Amino acid sequence: MRKTSSADRVALFGGKFDPPHLGHQLTLFLCLEKFGMDEVWVIPSAAHAFGYTMSPFELRLTMCRLLAAPWKGRRRVKVLADEQALPQRPVYTIDLVRHLREEYGPRDYHLIIGEDNWKARADWKEFDELSQLAKPLVIGRGGGSNLQLALPDISSTAIRTAVAQNAPWEHLVPAAIPEFVKDKGLYWPKN
Repeated sequence: MRKTSSADRVALFGGKFDPPHLGHQLTLFLCLEKFGMDEVWVIPSAAHAFGYTMSPFELRLTMCRLLAAPWKGRRRVKVLADEQALPQRPVYTIDLVRHLREEYGPRDYHLIIGEDNWKARADWKEFDELSQLAKPLVIGRGGGSNLQLALPDISSTAIRTAVAQNAPWEHLVPAAIPEFVKDKGLYWPKN
C-alpha cells in the first residue's frame, strides 16, 4: 500500500478530460471549498467503459496536471495515472475504486458524478456496491439541472468541435490548456 497523505475525505474525479475545461476546474474548487474535501484525486480514463474514443492517455494526463496547477504545492489536488496501470480494459469505476482503496488505504471516499451519468447509473457495473465504497457526489451542469448546485454548461465535446471548426474556445479552458492543445495539434481535423 502506498501512502499519499493523511487526508480523511477524498473526492475521486474520473473522466476523459479530453480536454479539461473550466467546469472541471470549478468542480475541484467546489469539492475543496464547499463540500469540505481534504483532497480531490483527478483520474483520467485509460479506456472508457462505454467505448468512447479519446486522445492519447499521456496527453490527457498532462492536461489534467495543467488543470490542477492552481493547487500545486498545496497537496490538495492530485493527478493519478492509476487507471493506466490496471491490466483490465475497459476499467470500470468499481474496479478502480477497489484498487484505490487497496493501494492508498481506507478513507472517506466520495465519487464525483455528473448529473448525466447519475441518471445512467443503472448502466454502471455494480453501482450499488460502488456507492457504498465511495459516496456519490452529484454535480449538475447548465440551467436545466434539477440540482441545487449546477456548473456552467461547458463540455469537452463542444470544445473539440469548436477547435475543429476554428471557432472560439480558449475562454472555456484553464489558462495553460490552449497552448498545449495547439502545440500538440489536438482536435484539429486531420488532412
